Amino acid sequence: MSTRNFYEEFASEEDLLRELHDSVNAKALQRVRSAWAELIEAEALRAAQRAWLRSGRTG
Repeated sequence: MSTRNFYEEFASEEDLLRELHDSVNAKALQRVRSAWAELIEAEALRAAQRAWLRSGRTG
């Protein structure tokens, strides 16, 4: 990227770093949310399995 192109996109190096930081953080947050949703789904499945197994013992 030429200096001219750089300053057409960003007002300063600080702006570039801020945008890079925001982008990295947004991607990380998206991955954390996805992992959290998978964890919740897996825990719900385990709870359903436990309930089903208990119903067989008491039924």
